[in-house]
Amino acid sequence: MLEQVRQKIHQLICRLEKDQSDDGAWRYCCESGPMTDAYMIILLRALGLDDEDVIRPLSSRIQGLQNDTGTWSLFHDDPLSGNLSATVEAYYALLSSGHWSANDESMQKACLFIRQNGGLRRVGTSTRAMLACTGQLPWKHYKVPLICTLLPKWFPINFFDFVGYARAHIAPVLIAATCRTPVRSPNLPDLTDILMEASTEAGNKPSRLRKIGSTVPILSNVSLRRLEHLLVHRLEPDGTLMGYASATFLMIYALIGLGYSKKHPVIVQAIQGLKSLIYPLSGGHICKT
Repeated sequence: MLEQVRQKIHQLICRLEKDQSDDGAWRYCCESGPMTDAYMIILLRALGLDDEDVIRPLSSRIQGLQNDTGTWSLFHDDPLSGNLSATVEAYYALLSSGHWSANDESMQKACLFIRQNGGLRRVGTSTRAMLACTGQLPWKHYKVPLICTLLPKWFPINFFDFVGYARAHIAPVLIAATCRTPVRSPNLPDLTDILMEASTEAGNKPSRLRKIGSTVPILSNVSLRRLEHLLVHRLEPDGTLMGYASATFLMIYALIGLGYSKKHPVIVQAIQGLKSLIYPLSGGHICKT
C-alpha cells in the first residue's frame, strides 16, 4: 500500500512538472460552474462585439454542462438538483449567444426551474449585480453606503477593512449602482418573463447613512472618483482587475457607467485580458480560467 502511495505521488509530481509553463505558472480550467463563461458571452454581446471564435465554443461548453433537469450546478457533484444563480447565468448567456432559443426544450426546462424558484429576484449578489449592469434588474439600495469609502483608515470601520478580493468586487458594484446606467444592447435577450414579483422585504429600504451620502452630491462625486482611482490603479499588466475575471467584468460595466467609451483603452485592454484567461478544452470547447 505504501509503495502504491509513493508511485501515485511520483506520478502527480511528474504531471505537475510537465504542466508547468515556461513562465513558471500552472494554468488549468477553473471548474466552478458556468459563471465566468456566461459573463464573457454576455459582456461581448452587451458591448456589440461579435467575437464568434469566443462566443460559440463558450456557449457550447455551457450547454454541455446542463443537467438532465434543465438546470446548472455550481460544481459537478453538487448534491442539489440545480443552482438558481448558475441556471440564470447559463440561461441568459445561451440566449445572448444567439445559438439557442427560448423555445428550445432545454431552455424551456431551465426557464421553468427559474420560475419555480422565484425568478431573477432570488439570485445571489454577484448574479444580481451582473443582471442590473445589463438592465435586466433594477438597482436596489445597496447595504454598503457609498460614503463609507471616504472614512479614514483609522476609523473603526472603513472601506479597507474589506480584503482585497472583496474590494475589487464591491468597488465596481458601488460605482454601477450609483451611476445606474446599465449597458443595454439589442443583442441581449429580454428576461422580463422570468423577473417575477418584486421583493417587499424591509431590508430593501435605504439606510439613513445611505440617504446622507446621497443628499450631498460632492460626497458622492468624491467617493466615485476615489473608487475609480482604486480600479484603474490596480490593473494587472494584462488589463484585468487584480487578475480576477469576475471583478474585471464588473469593472467594465462600472467604467462605462462613469462615462468611459466602450472603445476606451482601459476597457479594450481589459477585454483582451479576459480573453487571455481562456483555457482550451478537448472537443473544440474553451472555458474561462
